[in-house]
Amino acid sequence: QAFSTSHDSAGCCGFHIECADGHTMSIATDLGYVSRPVYDQLRGCGLVALECNYDKTMLQMGPYPYYLKSRILSTRGHLSNDDCAETLAQLLADGCTRFALCHLSQENNIPDLARATVMSRLQQDGRFTPEQLGVTMDTFWVQAGGGDPAQWIGKLAGRVPVIHLKDYAYGRKMAVVGEGNINFDRVFTEAEKAGTKFMLVEQDDCNGEDPIECLRRSYEYLKACGFN
Repeated sequence: QAFSTSHDSAGCCGFHIECADGHTMSIATDLGYVSRPVYDQLRGCGLVALECNYDKTMLQMGPYPYYLKSRILSTRGHLSNDDCAETLAQLLADGCTRFALCHLSQENNIPDLARATVMSRLQQDGRFTPEQLGVTMDTFWVQAGGGDPAQWIGKLAGRVPVIHLKDYAYGRKMAVVGEGNINFDRVFTEAEKAGTKFMLVEQDDCNGEDPIECLRRSYEYLKACGFN
C-alpha cells in the first residue's frame, strides 16, 4: 500500500508491505516531517526503514546555497537525524522491533553520526541495556561530521565497547593518530570513563604514504601516551 509523504516533488510516497506470513514493513523517505497519516503507516511494523537524511550542523555549515539549505530544512524537504531519532523512539514504544536508517546525505551526514544520534535518543528512554544497544565509534567520522569525538563518547558512556582511532587533518583527510587535530587526550580520558574495552587503529586512506609506516607512527604515538 502506497501513502503520501511531505516533499516538494510530485508523487512522493512511502510503502507499507504486508507479507503472507504476517511480517510487515514500511519504508518512508523524502519527507520533511512525519505526519500523523505517515506515522500510522509505520506504527506497529516489524521493520521500519526511515529517512535519516542530514545532520543539522553539517547542513548549516556546509557548502549548499541558502535556498537549498532552506528547502531541505523545511516541512517539504528531508528528515534530519534528530527528527528520525525522535520518531524511532516513539515507534519502538508502539511495537516496532527493527529499523533501518535510509537516504543518508553524502554531503550532510555520515553513518556513524546518524547512528550515534539515534542511539543517544533511544538511550534516554532506558529501553535497552548496553549489551542490546552499543556502537563502534570512529573518531575521524565523528569529527568530519562536525562533532566532538570525546563528547560523543561521554554521551554514550557504557555503550562504546570499541573505538576506531584515526586522526583528522585539514581538508577532511585521514591522518596518522596524533598527527591531525583531534584531541586524543580527551578521547582517551572519556573512553576510560565510558568503559571502552578496545581501541583499534584504522586508517582507510594513507594519502599516498606507506600504510605500514603510517601504522608504525600511530603505534609510536600511542606508546608515548602510555599504551602497550
